[in-house]
Amino acid sequence: MSSNKKTSLTGYIPDILMAAAAPLIAFFVIRNLLARLDPDAQQKEEAKRKASAANRKLGAILSNKARDGYDSDSEDGYDSRRRSSRPRIEDLNLSAYEQTIAMEVVAPEEIPVSFDALAHESGACFINLHISTITEKWYGDSNKLVSAVFSLARKLQPTIVFIDEIDAVLGQRRSGEHEASGMVKAEFMTQWDGLTSAAQLGSSVPQRICILGATNRIQDIDEAILRRMPKKFPVALPNASQRRQIFTLTLRGTHIDEEDFNLDYVVGVSAGMSGSDIKEASHPLHAHMYFLPFTHAG
Repeated sequence: MSSNKKTSLTGYIPDILMAAAAPLIAFFVIRNLLARLDPDAQQKEEAKRKASAANRKLGAILSNKARDGYDSDSEDGYDSRRRSSRPRIEDLNLSAYEQTIAMEVVAPEEIPVSFDALAHESGACFINLHISTITEKWYGDSNKLVSAVFSLARKLQPTIVFIDEIDAVLGQRRSGEHEASGMVKAEFMTQWDGLTSAAQLGSSVPQRICILGATNRIQDIDEAILRRMPKKFPVALPNASQRRQIFTLTLRGTHIDEEDFNLDYVVGVSAGMSGSDIKEASHPLHAHMYFLPFTHAG
C-alpha cells in the first residue's frame, strides 16, 4: 500500500515542476517580447552601459586624486583642503550628455608627458576633449555636448579642459560655413563667458576651470576665441640637444650599428623639424630596421 502511495506521489512530481516553471517561462517570454516591441530598448541598454562605465571611470580617477592630494607634511593644510574639496562620485548626477563627456576625463597616468606635470601639480581633473566627441549627426546634439563639457567641468572642478588642434573646431567664422558649426562656436563662447562670473549659486568662490588649447595654426582661430584665451605660450622647435633625445627615444630598442649610423649627422640635417616631424620620419627607418635580418660580421 505504501509503495503504491509513493509511486502515485512520484507521478505528480513532473506536473508540480511544470506548474512551477510555467509562470517563470511565461515571464521571460513576455519580457523578451516587450523588449523587442520597444524601439528604444537597445538605446536604453546602451545608455545604462555608458552610465556604468562613466561612473566607474570617474570613481577611480576621483578616488586616486583624493589619495594623491593628501600630504601629511603640508604645513598650511592646502593639500588636505584640496582633497576634501574633491567631489564624490555619489554626489554627481550626470546627464546622458555629461556621461559622454565623462569618458574623456583622463587619469593622471594616461596624460601625455607635456601636460602631466600641469594636471598633477594643479590637482585638477583633466578632460581631453576630442573633436569627434562633440560632433553628432543629430541637429542640436553637438550644442548639448558642448554645454555638458562645461557643466561636467563645474561638477569636477578644479578642471582643465584640453582641446588639441583647437583651430579645427573653433576656427574663423565665415559666411559660407555650415549652420551647425557656427552654433557650436556660439555655444562654446556662451558657456565660456559664464566662467568669468565670480559667483556660482550665490557663492563668492570663483569657478576653477581652465581651458587649454594646442594648435600649429593660431592664425586660423576665431578672434573672439583668442580674446577669451589671453595667455599664449609659443613652443619653439627643438634644438640639437632636444632632437638628439627625440631620436634616441624613437629608436630605442632598435639595433643600430654605431660605425655606420652617424647620429650627429642625422641631428644636424633635421634642423627645423618639429618633434612630430622627427617621429614620423623615424617610423619607416624603425620599421625597416626591425624587420631587417640581423647579420654577424664574418
